[in-house]
Amino acid sequence: MAELVIGAVGLVSLASLFETCVDAFSYIQLGHNFSNDYQNSILQLRLIQLSLTRWGEAVNINTQYLIQQEPLIRPVLANILNTIKDAERISSKYAGQHNILDAKLQQQDSTEEICSKVAKLVMARQKKTTLVKKVCWAIYHKEHFDSLIKVTSGLVRQLVELFPAAQATQSQLCVHDLAQITQKDNATQLQLIQHVSLPVDRPMSEAAGAKLVELTGHQYFGNLASGKARARYGDTYDDAPAQVVVSTSHVFENNTATDNARAVYGNHIGSLRDFWAD
Repeated sequence: MAELVIGAVGLVSLASLFETCVDAFSYIQLGHNFSNDYQNSILQLRLIQLSLTRWGEAVNINTQYLIQQEPLIRPVLANILNTIKDAERISSKYAGQHNILDAKLQQQDSTEEICSKVAKLVMARQKKTTLVKKVCWAIYHKEHFDSLIKVTSGLVRQLVELFPAAQATQSQLCVHDLAQITQKDNATQLQLIQHVSLPVDRPMSEAAGAKLVELTGHQYFGNLASGKARARYGDTYDDAPAQVVVSTSHVFENNTATDNARAVYGNHIGSLRDFWAD
């Protein structure tokens, strides 16, 4: 399958090749082995896809401006597409042996909301209203997934580094994207984005971290919540007098909440009744 792609990429326009690369991420699903990691894994895929569209907008991929740089861009885009096709070819060997996860059953409300917003933003950036119908395929093994996101995110970084003059624009777009895919001043969603995007989209992770510091005064690194665990990020003042101000800032790093745990990362005054309740 990869050989066919290699033979075809030289026959299409650069803009069409770019669009094909972006679309390819949308058809990837995950097998049942990802039940514990589904939420973060699918979000990482979507964030790589979003970072690719951000680069495309920053360099204006649909114009003739890139004609001189095309010999540098085309091989990188071809490698992204071939990496995805190779992963699909490997995964086809396991089709029928494993079940594909139902996204609606696996995603928590917050992650599902962010993934939906990312998808809408990607399509808006491509000026699309619907995705071309195509058979989806699934990755069944974590090591194959880890390889895919490592290679594709690295290739997107290569594209970014080819155009240093466009990086300021990309930084502005990154802040815009973050505001579009998270609820206003939602520290929990910002922490999720900061953590999940770190291995695949460092500018997005840094933008989320900067927003968290601006919002809460605290810094968050590598905090996790899995299963039915709940985590609240930032300062809260439930039932507290309006004049109460807590200014102490903290660093919350590498904390893990699992099972039915409840974790509060920030200053709090009040009862937290709703948060502790099942």
